[in-house]
Amino acid sequence: MVSTSHKYYIITIILVAITTVSSLVLHDLLAISPVNVVMIYLLLVVIIALRLNYNSAIMASVLGVFTFNFFFIPPELTFGVTDVQYIITFIGLFIVGIVIANLVATSRDQTESIKKREQQTSALYSMSRELLTSVETNEIVQIILNHMKRTLRCEVVILLNYRDKNDEEFSTQPDKLSDLEREAALYALQHHHPTGSGTNYFSSVSGYYCSLDITSDASGVLGVFIEKRLLKEQIGLIDAFIAQATLAIEASHLAIKAKQSELLREKELLHTTILNSISHDLRTPLVSITGTLSYLKDDANNLSQEAQHNLVHGAYEEANRLNRLVSNLLEMSRLQAGSRPLKRELYDVSEVISVARSQLKETLARRQLLIDVEEELPLISVDLTLFSLVIINLLDNAIKYSAPDTPIQIRAYQEQGIVYLEVEDHGVGISEDQIPHLFERFYRATTSIGKPGSGLGLPICKGIVDLHEGTIKVQSKEGGSRFIISFP
Repeated sequence: MVSTSHKYYIITIILVAITTVSSLVLHDLLAISPVNVVMIYLLLVVIIALRLNYNSAIMASVLGVFTFNFFFIPPELTFGVTDVQYIITFIGLFIVGIVIANLVATSRDQTESIKKREQQTSALYSMSRELLTSVETNEIVQIILNHMKRTLRCEVVILLNYRDKNDEEFSTQPDKLSDLEREAALYALQHHHPTGSGTNYFSSVSGYYCSLDITSDASGVLGVFIEKRLLKEQIGLIDAFIAQATLAIEASHLAIKAKQSELLREKELLHTTILNSISHDLRTPLVSITGTLSYLKDDANNLSQEAQHNLVHGAYEEANRLNRLVSNLLEMSRLQAGSRPLKRELYDVSEVISVARSQLKETLARRQLLIDVEEELPLISVDLTLFSLVIINLLDNAIKYSAPDTPIQIRAYQEQGIVYLEVEDHGVGISEDQIPHLFERFYRATTSIGKPGSGLGLPICKGIVDLHEGTIKVQSKEGGSRFIISFP
């Protein structure tokens, strides 16, 4: 197979031959002087320098001198020269040809170098623009690999080494690294200088490896696989890519750390808020239970059976209240952490309501509960334990904020493929300015009756309904409130 340089030499010979024939025709037809023919050869040298390369232009200049002498200088068709002045013409043609070839070649090389730098700058800018919109380390590394492969036209690999988790490997071509290649990459990582092809370390391997000094918790190696020996400008471009890659990966790790720190601060704030918000709610039933048990222990003989029964019943209700509060706290922490998987199964709405009623059996014994479930209502896909907690909290809310002699209503019906579940009380209602805040954590609605709660029940209801891909809202009406749950 003919190489590019040999091909250029053949083209040069052909062009010199064509130029010579054309000049002979012009010389015979128009009787132009040999000095003017020199200009044609100089024009050829310029064209070859522009279109081919410097060596081809030099060759054209040398061939031009010999063909000019052979065909145009008396005695013709010989290399002899009778007129000494033509020797000056030969020297001038040769020197001017070389100078022109050198200037044109230099100009062309500079133009190509500028184009390459422009392309490289454009590639770096394009990569940096994509990196600005990326946060995840995997996505950042993939962007770097793609841009380097497209710009350098070679395979690229990045190895990331972490202090607190497993190492990661990213490559544009799987299984590119042999054991020796990995050894070279590890050496570059440990000693912080390039290894591999074109260096003094592991020069027999095909890859060229540079270390990535990211953060104190992470480091890495970038390797490229270029078949030919790396040029100085290519090494400079690789260094530019490494600088961009290091900054982007470091920014990603710092963002992750900042996010983790923010989560820790939020958790600490949440714990503090929970402690401050429910300390009273926890203390009140505990004090009541402790006081009742202490009174029964010391003065049980002085109390009638009815008084003892009332005290035990009151303590039992306070214990249930405490149990619900602790359950709400546990569910809130699980929902907050996202560690509560759903165990959805198909249930009849009446069954879900029945499970919730059984949990409030003692409290509902003295309240009128009206249940209206539409006939032939489709089964609903819910986590029974979680979803019954929604109804328990809504019923507990209705009991707390309505008078003991007013009924509580539960309705379930279907409209246009959506199942609705309503819990309605006949209490004092909720003011309009409080409705937007009801489902916020630790928000306590203020009313003229009822005790303020812990501010956890309704946020838990919303969290559980959201997990079931449903919605929950509240309507305040004259003489009560209505909570409406809807889901497909």
